[in-house]
Amino acid sequence: MSDEKGFTLMETLVALMILGLFVSFALPIHDEIKAQQQALLIESEALQLLKMRAEQWVSNTDRQQTSVETIKSQHDVNTIYQVTHAVEQIKPHLMRYTVEIEWKNNQQSKRKQLTVEKFSP
Repeated sequence: MSDEKGFTLMETLVALMILGLFVSFALPIHDEIKAQQQALLIESEALQLLKMRAEQWVSNTDRQQTSVETIKSQHDVNTIYQVTHAVEQIKPHLMRYTVEIEWKNNQQSKRKQLTVEKFSP
């Protein structure tokens, strides 16, 4: 019997191959999760921007019928938001405010819309 301690070359190679196999499965999953996280961050920023612009638009009394605004993302340099505001009179003293946001980047192109109806005496 041998009194030597440690791993043989073959045992070390097998352990490295198994480790490499685990890493080869984990990296694509990590990249996909990271891309999903970035997409959710951009969508969250867009929804916050949509809500903020809608509140400003409805509370502003000196407004045009429609307007378009372009805003750069704070989280991603490739993402640009286009915010469109529109107002229409549905009935006497009842106004419909529509705020739409559209964004495009390398990964996605999406659009969200918020409509508010407000009584105006």
